[in-house]
Formats: sequence, C-alpha cells, structure tokens
Amino acid sequence: MALLERELNDVVREQKKWGNKLLEVLRGIRWLRVNSRPPWIHFEWERPIRDFDMLDLFYSFNRLAQENGTKFLFVFDEAQEFKRLKGYSLQKLMAHTYDNLNGIQMIVSGSQFGFLYDFLEVDNPRAPLYGRGMPEIRMSRLSEESAIDFLQKGFGQTGIEPSSAIIESSVKKLDGIVGWLTFFGSTSVELGACTEKTIEQTVEKGSKLALEEFRNFLKVRPKAGKRYTCILEAAARVGRASWTDLKRNLEIRGHKAIADKIFNNLLENLIKGAYLQRLEDGTYSVSDPLLAYGLTRTSPKKTNPR
Repeated sequence: MALLERELNDVVREQKKWGNKLLEVLRGIRWLRVNSRPPWIHFEWERPIRDFDMLDLFYSFNRLAQENGTKFLFVFDEAQEFKRLKGYSLQKLMAHTYDNLNGIQMIVSGSQFGFLYDFLEVDNPRAPLYGRGMPEIRMSRLSEESAIDFLQKGFGQTGIEPSSAIIESSVKKLDGIVGWLTFFGSTSVELGACTEKTIEQTVEKGSKLALEEFRNFLKVRPKAGKRYTCILEAAARVGRASWTDLKRNLEIRGHKAIADKIFNNLLENLIKGAYLQRLEDGTYSVSDPLLAYGLTRTSPKKTNPR
C-alpha cells in the first residue's frame, strides 16, 4: 500500500495533463486524503483496516477513463509475490475489475513463471480468475541468429559498430537471454566501446545481479535455503546433472537421506522459479548462464566424501 501511495504521487507529478483530473476524482475515497501540494495523495493509515478497499480506487480510475474516452493500465510486476498476501485476495479484485470496469486493463508480469501461474490459478475452476480471457506473452530465449540480429539492430541505433566476432562471442556467453543481451548493449553504450572486456564486465555484473535475485528467492524459504543452493551449485558445476546425481550430492552435503517426494518438491520449486530447467534428455541445468557462472565462483570446492 505504501508503494501504491508513492506511485500515485509519481503519476500526479509526472502526468501534468492528468494530475488535477486524477486528484479530483480521488477526493471522495474515505481512506485517502488529497492535498493541494506534494505529497498530493496520502493514505490515512489510522483508519480501521476495513475502510481500505482497493475497489474504491479502481472505480475512481474507471470513472476518469470513461469521462475522457481512454483506458488506464495497471501493471503488477513480479506478481507471483502477491501469492504471499495474507487476508486479502488480489485475484478477486482483478476478477471484479475484469468483469465490471471497462476503463481499466491489467497486466501481470513475473520472472518466475511457475509461481506466477500458481498465483493466477487460471486452471482452477474455483479460483476467481478462472474462465477470464488472458492473452499471454512468453519471453523465451532467442535463437543464435535472432540474438545476433537483435544486437546488430540495437547497436545500429547507438552508433557503435562491434565486430562480428564480438557479437557472436557475446551471444554464446549470454545464451540468447534478452535481458542479458540488453544489459550487454547498455554496458557497451555506457563505456563507449564494445570489446571482449565489455563482455567480461557484463558477465561479472550480471552474475552478481542474478545471485542477488536468487538470494531474494531464498529469503522467503529460509528452512530449505541451503538445499536449494546445494542443488543449483551442483548443476552449475557440471552443466548437466541427472536426478540421481543431484539427489546424491545433496544427501552427501547434508549428511542425511532425503525422501524422493521432498527432493522432487525442491526441484519443482526451482523450476517454477526459472532457476533450474529440465532438459529433453531428463537431465537438469541452471537456466541462466550468468547465475551458473556466479554459483561456480561462490560455491565451495568439491571434496570427496569419506
């Protein structure tokens, strides 16, 4: 809610055309105070929690949209995190908005696609969003040819002309992941050059970002954190690992046997989080090459168990 309050004030400040209109339409919400100077919008936290109804806000935006012949887009980034909300169903709010408020469209996005589907529950007949139309856009890896074309067109807009060898080297190391290709491009623009050193800097910085995201994943799963890390480190070391090898390594590192069901749940959560992928031959590998790089740099050296 605090984040939403801040975002609303950003809208008023940045969207000059809509600022006064937005403030006017929000004045009637009982748990929201509208000021004539920044911060223009302030949630009245001292009110009873029952007064906070996000539908009030959505209806206000819908009315403003209809009065001006437009639509408002609400974007929920990393929406899988809302699954942890207690005592409030964002899915019900989204379903009601979908059915009744034509002036609002919603976009949900997330890097952990498995958990995003768990949050939306679109295949659950008892879930609020079941049966609603949901256009889907998946950002998959680019093929080598498409990745090269992506970089060439991107660099063509910047005036930087890297050699074909540098382009091909970067695509090989970044494995067609659009985010890392873009990061490589922005790093090149920042440095004013595109060389092997630029690729190395991209890999070093990117691996730290990937590790930090993985640590955020572990923060909400503290009890199994060491097990998740052990599985990914083992997969990163060998590139491809069988189910048996990953389980045996985890048991050796943890000095105890693990039930197949528990181990499968660990694997499934890593796959849902897009950290691990199951390959066609049944083996497993770390999905992100920069995460794999970071894990091999930070993991302890392998030792033979006695």
